[in-house]
Amino acid sequence: MAYAEVNGTSLYYEMAGSGHPLVLIHGFNLDCRLWDEQFAELQKHFQVVRYDMRGFGQSGPSAGDFSHFDDLAALLDHLEIEKTHVCGLSFGGYTAQEFALAYPDRVNKLVLVSAGLNGFPMTEIRKADIETFNAVVQTADVSAVANVFANQWLEGPGQAPGRVATEIRERFLDMVFHAFALPKPENFPKFLQPPVIQRVQEIKSPTLIIAGELDYPDISQIATYLHGRIVLSELEVLPNLAHIVNMEIPVQFNDMLLDFLGA
Repeated sequence: MAYAEVNGTSLYYEMAGSGHPLVLIHGFNLDCRLWDEQFAELQKHFQVVRYDMRGFGQSGPSAGDFSHFDDLAALLDHLEIEKTHVCGLSFGGYTAQEFALAYPDRVNKLVLVSAGLNGFPMTEIRKADIETFNAVVQTADVSAVANVFANQWLEGPGQAPGRVATEIRERFLDMVFHAFALPKPENFPKFLQPPVIQRVQEIKSPTLIIAGELDYPDISQIATYLHGRIVLSELEVLPNLAHIVNMEIPVQFNDMLLDFLGA
Protein backbone atom coordinates (compact mmCIF):
# COMPACT_ATOMS: atom_id res chain seq x y z
CA MET A 1 0.00 0.00 0.00
CA ALA A 2 1.58 3.25 -1.13
CA TYR A 3 1.07 6.57 -2.88
CA ALA A 4 2.59 7.84 -6.10
CA GLU A 5 2.93 11.59 -6.61
CA VAL A 6 2.08 12.01 -10.29
CA ASN A 7 0.70 14.78 -12.49
CA GLY A 8 -0.09 17.06 -9.57
CA THR A 9 -2.00 14.51 -7.50
CA SER A 10 -1.42 11.52 -5.24
CA LEU A 11 -2.51 8.10 -6.51
CA TYR A 12 -3.10 5.33 -4.00
CA TYR A 13 -1.96 1.92 -5.24
CA GLU A 14 -1.25 -1.62 -4.11
CA MET A 15 1.20 -3.97 -5.80
CA ALA A 16 1.89 -7.63 -5.11
CA GLY A 17 3.23 -10.75 -6.81
CA SER A 18 5.84 -11.25 -9.48
CA GLY A 19 5.95 -11.99 -13.17
CA HIS A 20 4.40 -10.03 -16.03
CA PRO A 21 2.63 -6.87 -14.78
CA LEU A 22 -1.16 -6.67 -14.74
CA VAL A 23 -3.02 -3.44 -13.94
CA LEU A 24 -6.63 -3.45 -12.67
CA ILE A 25 -8.76 -0.31 -13.18
CA HIS A 26 -12.01 0.12 -11.23
CA GLY A 27 -15.29 1.67 -12.35
CA PHE A 28 -17.01 4.99 -11.62
CA ASN A 29 -18.03 5.69 -7.99
CA LEU A 30 -15.97 2.67 -6.92
CA ASP A 31 -12.35 2.10 -5.90
CA CYS A 32 -9.63 -0.54 -6.10
CA ARG A 33 -11.42 -2.75 -3.54
CA LEU A 34 -13.60 -3.79 -6.48
CA TRP A 35 -10.79 -6.22 -7.31
CA ASP A 36 -10.34 -7.89 -3.89
CA GLU A 37 -10.73 -11.45 -5.16
CA GLN A 38 -8.73 -10.79 -8.29
CA PHE A 39 -5.88 -9.11 -6.42
CA ALA A 40 -5.60 -12.01 -3.96
CA GLU A 41 -5.58 -14.73 -6.64
CA LEU A 42 -3.87 -13.15 -9.63
CA GLN A 43 -0.79 -12.06 -7.66
CA LYS A 44 0.11 -15.75 -7.61
CA HIS A 45 0.71 -15.47 -11.36
CA PHE A 46 1.45 -11.81 -12.12
CA GLN A 47 2.86 -8.64 -10.66
CA VAL A 48 -0.57 -7.12 -9.99
CA VAL A 49 -1.17 -3.40 -9.56
CA ARG A 50 -4.52 -2.02 -8.49
CA TYR A 51 -5.05 1.66 -7.79
CA ASP A 52 -7.65 4.30 -7.07
CA MET A 53 -8.16 6.63 -10.00
CA ARG A 54 -7.82 10.33 -9.30
CA GLY A 55 -10.82 11.60 -7.32
CA PHE A 56 -11.81 8.14 -6.05
CA GLY A 57 -10.94 5.97 -3.06
CA GLN A 58 -7.80 7.11 -1.31
CA SER A 59 -6.32 8.99 -4.25
CA GLY A 60 -6.09 12.76 -4.43
CA PRO A 61 -8.78 15.06 -5.84
CA SER A 62 -9.42 15.71 -9.49
CA ALA A 63 -7.73 19.12 -9.47
CA GLY A 64 -6.17 20.78 -12.50
CA ASP A 65 -6.26 19.54 -16.07
CA PHE A 66 -5.77 15.78 -16.23
CA SER A 67 -6.64 12.59 -18.03
CA HIS A 68 -6.97 9.15 -16.48
CA PHE A 69 -4.91 7.53 -19.22
CA ASP A 70 -2.00 9.92 -18.62
CA ASP A 71 -2.31 9.32 -14.87
CA LEU A 72 -1.96 5.58 -15.49
CA ALA A 73 1.12 6.14 -17.66
CA ALA A 74 2.67 8.27 -14.93
CA LEU A 75 1.88 5.63 -12.30
CA LEU A 76 3.58 2.96 -14.42
CA ASP A 77 6.60 5.25 -14.84
CA HIS A 78 6.71 5.65 -11.05
CA LEU A 79 6.65 1.85 -10.68
CA GLU A 80 9.21 1.42 -13.48
CA ILE A 81 6.79 -0.76 -15.45
CA GLU A 82 7.34 -0.44 -19.17
CA LYS A 83 4.63 -2.79 -20.50
CA THR A 84 1.64 -4.45 -18.86
CA HIS A 85 -1.62 -6.31 -19.27
CA VAL A 86 -4.51 -3.93 -18.59
CA CYS A 87 -7.95 -4.90 -17.24
CA GLY A 88 -10.64 -2.27 -16.73
CA LEU A 89 -14.30 -2.44 -15.75
CA SER A 90 -17.01 -0.01 -16.85
CA PHE A 91 -15.50 3.52 -16.80
CA GLY A 92 -12.20 1.79 -16.05
CA GLY A 93 -12.72 -0.18 -19.25
CA TYR A 94 -13.02 3.08 -21.15
CA THR A 95 -9.83 4.36 -19.51
CA ALA A 96 -8.15 1.12 -20.57
CA GLN A 97 -9.21 1.75 -24.18
CA GLU A 98 -7.83 5.29 -24.06
CA PHE A 99 -4.57 4.06 -22.58
CA ALA A 100 -4.25 1.37 -25.27
CA LEU A 101 -4.62 4.03 -27.96
CA ALA A 102 -2.47 6.71 -26.34
CA TYR A 103 0.29 4.29 -25.30
CA PRO A 104 0.00 1.26 -27.61
CA ASP A 105 3.55 0.09 -26.96
CA ARG A 106 2.85 -0.20 -23.23
CA VAL A 107 -0.05 -2.67 -23.49
CA ASN A 108 0.43 -6.40 -23.90
CA LYS A 109 -3.09 -7.82 -23.54
CA LEU A 110 -6.29 -5.90 -22.84
CA VAL A 111 -9.38 -7.00 -20.89
CA LEU A 112 -12.52 -4.85 -21.17
CA VAL A 113 -15.26 -5.73 -18.67
CA SER A 114 -18.71 -4.13 -19.03
CA ALA A 115 -16.83 -1.33 -20.73
CA GLY A 116 -18.30 2.04 -21.55
CA LEU A 117 -17.68 3.91 -24.79
CA ASN A 118 -18.02 7.69 -24.79
CA GLY A 119 -20.33 8.84 -27.59
CA PHE A 120 -22.12 5.51 -28.01
CA PRO A 121 -25.92 6.06 -28.01
CA MET A 122 -27.71 5.17 -24.80
CA THR A 123 -30.84 3.02 -24.77
CA GLU A 124 -34.10 4.46 -23.45
CA ILE A 125 -34.03 2.32 -20.32
CA ARG A 126 -30.63 3.70 -19.38
CA LYS A 127 -31.73 7.29 -20.06
CA ALA A 128 -34.76 6.75 -17.80
CA ASP A 129 -32.62 5.23 -15.05
CA ILE A 130 -30.20 8.17 -15.23
CA GLU A 131 -33.15 10.53 -14.69
CA THR A 132 -34.26 8.43 -11.72
CA PHE A 133 -30.77 8.45 -10.27
CA ASN A 134 -30.35 12.21 -10.73
CA ALA A 135 -33.69 12.83 -9.02
CA VAL A 136 -32.56 10.82 -6.00
CA VAL A 137 -29.24 12.68 -5.94
CA GLN A 138 -31.19 15.93 -5.52
CA THR A 139 -32.61 14.62 -2.24
CA ALA A 140 -29.08 14.50 -0.77
CA ASP A 141 -30.00 11.18 0.86
CA VAL A 142 -26.69 9.33 0.46
CA SER A 143 -28.17 5.98 1.51
CA ALA A 144 -30.94 6.27 -1.08
CA VAL A 145 -28.46 7.36 -3.76
CA ALA A 146 -26.14 4.45 -3.05
CA ASN A 147 -28.97 1.93 -3.07
CA VAL A 148 -30.38 3.19 -6.37
CA PHE A 149 -26.87 3.02 -7.85
CA ALA A 150 -26.54 -0.57 -6.59
CA ASN A 151 -29.97 -1.51 -7.94
CA GLN A 152 -29.10 -0.20 -11.39
CA TRP A 153 -25.51 -1.36 -11.77
CA LEU A 154 -24.99 -4.28 -9.38
CA GLU A 155 -28.38 -5.98 -9.47
CA GLY A 156 -29.01 -4.89 -13.06
CA PRO A 157 -31.70 -2.73 -14.68
CA GLY A 158 -35.19 -4.04 -13.98
CA GLN A 159 -33.90 -6.70 -11.59
CA ALA A 160 -35.34 -7.00 -8.11
CA PRO A 161 -33.01 -6.07 -5.21
CA GLY A 162 -31.76 -9.29 -3.69
CA ARG A 163 -30.68 -10.97 -6.92
CA VAL A 164 -27.07 -10.52 -5.78
CA ALA A 165 -25.91 -11.97 -2.47
CA THR A 166 -26.17 -9.62 0.52
CA GLU A 167 -22.44 -9.80 1.26
CA ILE A 168 -21.60 -8.65 -2.28
CA ARG A 169 -24.16 -5.84 -2.14
CA GLU A 170 -22.82 -4.61 1.21
CA ARG A 171 -19.27 -4.50 -0.13
CA PHE A 172 -20.43 -2.66 -3.24
CA LEU A 173 -22.43 -0.17 -1.18
CA ASP A 174 -19.44 0.51 1.05
CA MET A 175 -17.44 1.64 -1.97
CA VAL A 176 -20.30 3.79 -3.25
CA PHE A 177 -20.87 5.40 0.19
CA HIS A 178 -17.19 6.29 0.27
CA ALA A 179 -17.35 7.80 -3.22
CA PHE A 180 -20.29 10.03 -2.33
CA ALA A 181 -18.62 11.15 0.92
CA LEU A 182 -15.69 12.58 -1.06
CA PRO A 183 -15.65 16.28 -2.08
CA LYS A 184 -17.28 17.04 -5.40
CA PRO A 185 -14.71 17.02 -8.22
CA GLU A 186 -13.03 20.31 -9.05
CA ASN A 187 -12.42 19.23 -12.64
CA PHE A 188 -13.47 16.41 -14.89
CA PRO A 189 -10.99 14.35 -16.90
CA LYS A 190 -10.03 15.21 -20.41
CA PHE A 191 -10.91 12.47 -22.86
CA LEU A 192 -8.61 11.28 -25.61
CA GLN A 193 -8.93 13.16 -28.90
CA PRO A 194 -9.91 12.08 -31.47
CA PRO A 195 -12.29 10.04 -29.29
CA VAL A 196 -12.03 6.29 -28.88
CA ILE A 197 -15.29 5.64 -30.72
CA GLN A 198 -13.62 6.92 -33.91
CA ARG A 199 -10.41 4.93 -33.34
CA VAL A 200 -11.37 1.56 -31.89
CA GLN A 201 -9.99 -0.26 -34.92
CA GLU A 202 -6.52 1.09 -34.06
CA ILE A 203 -6.33 -1.12 -30.94
CA LYS A 204 -3.96 -3.91 -31.89
CA SER A 205 -3.48 -5.64 -28.52
CA PRO A 206 -5.16 -9.03 -28.08
CA THR A 207 -8.38 -8.11 -26.27
CA LEU A 208 -10.92 -10.03 -24.18
CA ILE A 209 -14.31 -8.32 -24.06
CA ILE A 210 -16.72 -9.39 -21.30
CA ALA A 211 -20.34 -8.34 -20.82
CA GLY A 212 -23.19 -9.48 -18.59
CA GLU A 213 -26.50 -10.55 -20.09
CA LEU A 214 -28.50 -8.64 -17.42
CA ASP A 215 -26.63 -5.36 -17.91
CA TYR A 216 -28.03 -2.36 -19.78
CA PRO A 217 -28.58 -3.26 -23.45
CA ASP A 218 -26.20 -0.54 -24.64
CA ILE A 219 -23.35 -2.10 -22.64
CA SER A 220 -23.88 -5.36 -24.52
CA GLN A 221 -24.11 -3.38 -27.76
CA ILE A 222 -20.82 -1.66 -26.94
CA ALA A 223 -19.22 -5.06 -26.36
CA THR A 224 -20.40 -6.22 -29.79
CA TYR A 225 -19.25 -2.93 -31.36
CA LEU A 226 -15.78 -3.28 -29.85
CA HIS A 227 -15.52 -6.92 -30.87
CA GLY A 228 -16.42 -6.04 -34.44
CA ARG A 229 -13.65 -3.44 -34.67
CA ILE A 230 -10.78 -4.78 -32.56
CA VAL A 231 -9.14 -7.32 -34.85
CA LEU A 232 -7.57 -9.55 -32.18
CA SER A 233 -10.57 -9.72 -29.87
CA GLU A 234 -12.70 -12.34 -28.16
CA LEU A 235 -16.22 -11.69 -26.85
CA GLU A 236 -17.84 -13.37 -23.84
CA VAL A 237 -21.45 -12.50 -22.94
CA LEU A 238 -22.17 -14.11 -19.58
CA PRO A 239 -25.71 -15.28 -18.73
CA ASN A 240 -27.52 -14.24 -15.53
CA LEU A 241 -24.97 -11.55 -14.66
CA ALA A 242 -25.17 -7.77 -14.74
CA HIS A 243 -22.46 -5.08 -14.75
CA ILE A 244 -20.11 -6.08 -11.93
CA VAL A 245 -19.39 -9.60 -13.13
CA ASN A 246 -16.06 -9.99 -11.30
CA MET A 247 -17.76 -9.62 -7.90
CA GLU A 248 -20.62 -11.97 -8.78
CA ILE A 249 -18.48 -14.85 -10.06
CA PRO A 250 -14.94 -14.20 -8.81
CA VAL A 251 -13.59 -17.73 -9.25
CA GLN A 252 -14.88 -18.12 -12.80
CA PHE A 253 -13.80 -14.58 -13.65
CA ASN A 254 -10.28 -15.23 -12.41
CA ASP A 255 -10.12 -18.41 -14.47
CA MET A 256 -11.21 -16.49 -17.58
CA LEU A 257 -8.43 -13.95 -17.06
CA LEU A 258 -5.81 -16.61 -16.36
CA ASP A 259 -6.81 -18.51 -19.48
CA PHE A 260 -6.75 -15.41 -21.69
CA LEU A 261 -3.57 -13.93 -20.25
CA GLY A 262 -1.77 -17.23 -20.52
CA ALA A 263 -0.73 -17.69 -16.90
